Amino acid sequence: MIQQKFKTMKSNGLDEFVTLIEDVPVFFYDTHECNIGATVSIRWRFDLELREYGVKSINAYTVQAQVEIINLDTLEVIEVIDTNEFDGWTLEDEDINLNHSICPTNCSIDYKDSSIIIDW
Repeated sequence: MIQQKFKTMKSNGLDEFVTLIEDVPVFFYDTHECNIGATVSIRWRFDLELREYGVKSINAYTVQAQVEIINLDTLEVIEVIDTNEFDGWTLEDEDINLNHSICPTNCSIDYKDSSIIIDW
């Protein structure tokens, strides 16, 4: 059983936010592992770049993720991942839609390529 705890994730300033996503699927080599799940805290940023003529750009992107991989049968924490502390894990932002509420809505963990995919 892993007892490692994360440093509390906090947003830095008015343009950063923290979102918790539970019941995250975990994939091992293209197959979903049914008795393994995850909880992910995502620190993300929203930037608005303005010019005198109007809006130049709108950007939303993930800054950091903290993941607890859990055995769903025993509720035991199997592994913890913090992208600020562990090399090799990448964050991938997908399907950012600026037409409605802007925040991470879903997430998945892929062990095949050590990636954390954030759906917006």
